[in-house]
This record gives sequence, structure tokens and C-alpha cells, in this order.
Amino acid sequence: MLLAALACHSKEMACPVEHAIRAEKQLESLQSWADAATYYQASKACIDGGVSEGYTNFLASKLAGRDGMTSLWMETEKQRWFRAVIAKRMQSESTPLDTTEKILENLKSHCPQSAKKFCHDMRMRIKKTRQACDPEK
Repeated sequence: MLLAALACHSKEMACPVEHAIRAEKQLESLQSWADAATYYQASKACIDGGVSEGYTNFLASKLAGRDGMTSLWMETEKQRWFRAVIAKRMQSESTPLDTTEKILENLKSHCPQSAKKFCHDMRMRIKKTRQACDPEK
């Protein structure tokens, strides 16, 4: 009985090859936070490996932009769940150091007043990840 339940669950969570190919192609067309949220909902079972790294890099490059936090906060007002997805993904060790530095600066200097706690928490998470990767930081 348990094996049958696990088999059904694994079928739901698996990413069929055709979906993985589509997810990889769609990754290239992301432009906004809304696009990223829609993509995540439609493709989360396929966000693994190279697709996961590409998706995280897209999010990181958006946050590294000067208006990254402001646009994120405004565009995700109705998708607050997505803010948690972004915060978790920004703990990635694969984000280039210069991009991470820009994100940290933006979280400190360009955070909307209503997002101060979120920005602070995300900065601490990123710093903790960086410290784990490079204890001298």
C-alpha cells in the first residue's frame, strides 16, 4: 500500500522529458518577476540541475539591478509566496560573487520601507551561505 502511494506521488513530482525541454526553452524568455513566478508555478517539478541554476541566475540578475527590490516588492504583492521562493534561491552558492555583492548592496540601500524586514532577513541568509562557502568572509 505504501509503495503504491509513493509510486503515485513520484509520478506527480516527476518532470517528463518534454516538460524539461520546454522549461529550459522558456527560461530564456523570462523578463519580469511576474514571468518568474508564473514560470515557477508551471515548471517547479522541472527546476533542477542546469534549469535550476539558470533560474536562480535570472532571479539574481533581477535583484542585482538597481530597481530589483522595488520592482520585486511591487510585482509580488499578490504573490507573496513567491518572495519566499526568491529568498531561498538567493542562498545559492552558484551565484557569481560580483552579483551577490550587488544584491547585498541593493538589499541594504535600495529596499522599500515596507520590505525592510524581508531585505534584512534575506541579507542575513545570503551572508550565512557565503560564510559557509568561504569562512574567511
